[in-house]
Amino acid sequence: MTSNTLSFNAPQTFNGENYQIWAIKMKSYLEAYDLWEVVMEDKPIQQLTEKSSDAEIKLHSEEKIKKHKAKIVIQNSVADSIFSKIIACETAKEAWEKLEKEIRLLGEDFKDNRIVEKILLTIPERFESKISALEESKDLSTISLVELISALQAQEQRRAFRQDKIVEGIFYANYQKRKVDYPPCKYCKKKTYLEKFCWWRFDAICGSCKQTGHVTKVCKFKDTQDKSQALLVEEECEDEFY
Repeated sequence: MTSNTLSFNAPQTFNGENYQIWAIKMKSYLEAYDLWEVVMEDKPIQQLTEKSSDAEIKLHSEEKIKKHKAKIVIQNSVADSIFSKIIACETAKEAWEKLEKEIRLLGEDFKDNRIVEKILLTIPERFESKISALEESKDLSTISLVELISALQAQEQRRAFRQDKIVEGIFYANYQKRKVDYPPCKYCKKKTYLEKFCWWRFDAICGSCKQTGHVTKVCKFKDTQDKSQALLVEEECEDEFY
C-alpha cells in the first residue's frame, strides 16, 4: 500500500549531469513507495462498471493515484531545463524512457564534441583557411562532427580538382614544347615526322607483297597474303600427313 505521507520532492534534482547516479537513487526512491512497477510496466487500470464492488472501486482509485504520484515524482526531480523535454509525456513510464533517450543523445553529442575538438587541434595546415571560414560563419563549439567532416571533404575535393587541372596543364605545356614541325614529307605531305620514316617512301619494300613504295603495316594486300600463307601451310601439313 502506498503511503499517504509521500514527499513528492525527490532526494536529488537531475540537471543533466551524473544521470546514472540519479537514476539509481530515483529507482530506490520509487521502490520505497511502491511506485517503480508503475514506471516500468504502466499496466492499464481496470475500468469500473455499475456493478463494480466497493473493493474494486477502492483498488481503481489507488492504482490511479499511484500513476499520478509516479509521474509527479519524476517531474519534480528534474531541473526546469530537463522538465521541458518530458513536459508532454502522459505517463511516468513515458517520461522515464524519454529521459533515457535524451541522455543517450547527450552522450553521443558529447562524444562528437570531443572528436571535433581533437580534429580542430590536430588538423593539417592545408585546412586552416577552411577552419577560419567556418569560424567566421558559425560557432565551432556547436558544429557537429558530420558537418565538420563534410566541410573538410568538400575542400579536399576542390583541392584535388585544382591539382588535377595544374598537372593537366603541365603535361599539355610539355607536349607543346616537345612538338616539332618537320618539313613536309615529299611522299605523304605530313609534317609530324622525318621523311625517312614515312610509310610511303619510294625505297620502302613491303614484307607482305614484296612491292616497293610502302611498308607492310599499310599494305592493302596484307590480309590476303596472310590468308594465302596460312592455306599454303595447311596444304603442306595435309600432304605430309597423307
